[in-house]
Amino acid sequence: MKKILSAILVSFSLSAFACGGYADLYPKWSIGVIGYGNSNMSVVGMQGMILPGVQFTHQFGNGFWAQRVAIEYSRFTSPTPEFPPGSADMMSMQGKENRVLVRVGLERGWFVLRGIRPYAALDLGFQYDNYDMHLEGGIAGFNQRNEIKTKGVGLMPTLGLKTYLGRKICIYAEYRAEAFLNDVDTKTTDYRGYADYRPTSETEFTLTAGKIWQAGVQVMF
Repeated sequence: MKKILSAILVSFSLSAFACGGYADLYPKWSIGVIGYGNSNMSVVGMQGMILPGVQFTHQFGNGFWAQRVAIEYSRFTSPTPEFPPGSADMMSMQGKENRVLVRVGLERGWFVLRGIRPYAALDLGFQYDNYDMHLEGGIAGFNQRNEIKTKGVGLMPTLGLKTYLGRKICIYAEYRAEAFLNDVDTKTTDYRGYADYRPTSETEFTLTAGKIWQAGVQVMF
């Protein structure tokens, strides 16, 4: 009988940890530093970034749910002439592209083993992307400046995994998709005068999946 009672108590303890013990073992507030990740920039595309941002998280609901707020900054610079991405033409490109992304969302996690927590999240994102590049050369003899400003709002479904190294620190990695509705303003200046480009404004929808990931460290307090 004692063995049966002992087994029941052990089983109950494990169930309590899985269902509600998280709040007793780990603090509710945390700040995460994104160490490295891929960012999808509006014009130059996917770029790897070191320390692209920070994320603040508040756990609730016995640790299974979390509110998250993050800000990310991505940049691409071309200080020396090089070919544009995907271009076969002998054209040089000099300039920069900067992207600021603010996202607010909700995260749902599960404990499958002690200290191992897969999770899913859905973030609402707001982005501003500024592309300013000078193109010169090529078969057509380009000498142009392209300025593209992108402002958008979108949704970012995410899947991730956290590994706790103690009560106050964990490492994490996550993949996400991005679906954005953007306002895009384009201005092209032709210094050779071959064409008279008029500024344009348009609305576009973009969907990116499978390539955007991040990894970092989360500190709880």
